[in-house]
Amino acid sequence: MIGDAISTVKMDDFDSAILSIQKVSKFFPEYRKVTFDKKKTFLDTFIFSLVHKKSEILEKLIESQKVNTETASLEYVESLDYLHFLKLRLQDSFEKPLPLGPVLIYGSWSSPLLRFCEKVITALCLGNTVLFHAESSSSSIYNYFLQLAQAALFPEDSLAVVTTDSSSTLETIYSHPALRAVNFSGHSYEGEFFKKLPLDPRKKYKVSYGGRNPVIFLYDADLENLEELVISSLQYQYLGELRFNRWFVQEKIYLDVIERLKIIFSKLDPVVLKNFPNSKYNELFENQARSLKSEKGFASEFFGADFNNCSPWQQDELLGPVLTVTRFKNSVEALKFANTTYYANAAAVFSADPDKCKDLAAQLTMPLVTSNRLPERYWDKPLHSMYESGFGADITDLDFFNVPKSTSIY
Repeated sequence: MIGDAISTVKMDDFDSAILSIQKVSKFFPEYRKVTFDKKKTFLDTFIFSLVHKKSEILEKLIESQKVNTETASLEYVESLDYLHFLKLRLQDSFEKPLPLGPVLIYGSWSSPLLRFCEKVITALCLGNTVLFHAESSSSSIYNYFLQLAQAALFPEDSLAVVTTDSSSTLETIYSHPALRAVNFSGHSYEGEFFKKLPLDPRKKYKVSYGGRNPVIFLYDADLENLEELVISSLQYQYLGELRFNRWFVQEKIYLDVIERLKIIFSKLDPVVLKNFPNSKYNELFENQARSLKSEKGFASEFFGADFNNCSPWQQDELLGPVLTVTRFKNSVEALKFANTTYYANAAAVFSADPDKCKDLAAQLTMPLVTSNRLPERYWDKPLHSMYESGFGADITDLDFFNVPKSTSIY
């Protein structure tokens, strides 16, 4: 019945997983009977709830994610921004969407509110039922958002939550044929289990592991906003897998940049930087810190100067507030260094010469390259993923959760 409590099931065994899958699968035909206009009222109510409970939501984010007020506020504003975008898109739609059916969504620990709004609420508004997978460390905050969805009158059986770390249970839910699509967005290490599973050609996939994205500073780059760029590049709590912490600096300004970075890092609080939200992340970060100590120029666990471009750390995921800097002689060498990794989905080039920016951008292998700024998110444009950074991310979540209109039965 509409408005009943949304179910949260802790997955400890195969039988519990099957029951949750059956729940959202059996309810899907019933949920399709709920009118599109009615689903839009659920969205309006959910938006009202977020606005009305702003202080409470910020408190929950700060407490559960160990983020500061500024980061929590950023996520809150972005989440509302997305929901208003979704509302406008649904209002502008002249055709009713044709949902995929029961879908599986993964919830990363970072930016839980934004991920819940962008993925779960979108899927429900478009008529899909959802099996939501969250790891135990992030189950509390996601369960809170589920209560908000309940207050917005989304049907009980339209959404079930799986909290599990069991490999056998994960294999069951991600390979079950009743779930018509998989939407995974999170850190590469969070998706290690998924990478081992075979893909089902009957399913629709959208998978994003983020990226260790390069930032190239040519000798004529403006360094006045360097501190702001450092803070953005160190950010690991807001969409923490989308990183721009792989810097390449031309020799002519390299020493100047390093001196500026030393001053900037001396003002940062290491206790705040290492305020990780869960023990798993902390363990991985500590292992990473021990490995990085052997790297050339790595004086601390946060900042590596003259970083060796041949190191595997240039290609792989780098966790936490860590920035690596590599010098280069000319643009040819910069391109060679920056393009060595497949684990990147964006890049940025800094130069006072627009033509130089365009020339470098045209030769970088990342699908998104910006000039003199880090890339920003736009709700109507997808965050493309390629190679090890993911696949199937050539459309937005809004487009992902429904059958294309050209094949709609409406």
